[in-house]
Amino acid sequence: MENPVKLVPFSLEGFRLALRLECVTSVIQAVEITPLPNAPDIILGVISVHGDIMPVADLRKRFGIRTKPLALYDHIIVVKTKKRTVGIIADRTEAVVECTEADVTPATELTPGLNQVEGIVRRKDGLIIIQDMDKLLSLEEEASLEAAIEKSGKG
Repeated sequence: MENPVKLVPFSLEGFRLALRLECVTSVIQAVEITPLPNAPDIILGVISVHGDIMPVADLRKRFGIRTKPLALYDHIIVVKTKKRTVGIIADRTEAVVECTEADVTPATELTPGLNQVEGIVRRKDGLIIIQDMDKLLSLEEEASLEAAIEKSGKG
């Protein structure tokens, strides 16, 4: 049997996204985010988790969803990418779901230019878009974030 794909679904204003479980290290309650001047628009700022400083991204900006202030009941999903550990804002997270690779429709089959999306899974309760965390930021955004972190002395 095919290896299962384990996903951590989360929502932003009812929009359902997911991250592969293997890249999620933890889910924490929202904390105050320190702004990071000159960071890419998708980066809200930085937080400290167990002494490690990490940028926090709001995917609302990437998907054109209405932004809102961070609330106490929001979550931050701590994710390990190839380049760094990043926090992702979520209105709420759901229990881990399983599917197979065959259940995932690759983004390249849907439309060209969906660089940050790995694919989409169709489930009984609706569609879930899988975010490709290693492509969260464009090369320009990555360079901009590196420069902002370096300049702030938070790296």
